[in-house]
Amino acid sequence: MDDVKKRDEGRVSASVRYSRIVYVIIAAIFTVCVLIQTFFAGIATFVDAGDWDLHRDFVPYFQFLPIVMLLLAFLGRLPAVMRWQSGGLFLLIALQFITAHMGDISPDIQVTAALHPVIA
Repeated sequence: MDDVKKRDEGRVSASVRYSRIVYVIIAAIFTVCVLIQTFFAGIATFVDAGDWDLHRDFVPYFQFLPIVMLLLAFLGRLPAVMRWQSGGLFLLIALQFITAHMGDISPDIQVTAALHPVIA
């Protein structure tokens, strides 16, 4: 991001700068949410299996942050790689939902649910 800053220094509007700042803040929040989500999975695995609700119920609070990041990446005129990464994060969350529910779809493909922690 420093290269972008140097290249555009003095030439970007306030809205572009604001979008970039908000992008970084939301990316940090998303990272913390993923760490919390992993912690909740650890609690359910190693402490009390009844706590899977924590893991399951926390996702809606941050699942759409990558979409917001994608929009901010465009508004902030960030490099294409950052746009792709933001979209990729949302795709990974979608794959998390899909793999978590593979056993519900068909017992024959239940083994693909093992991809859930791998994708995380």
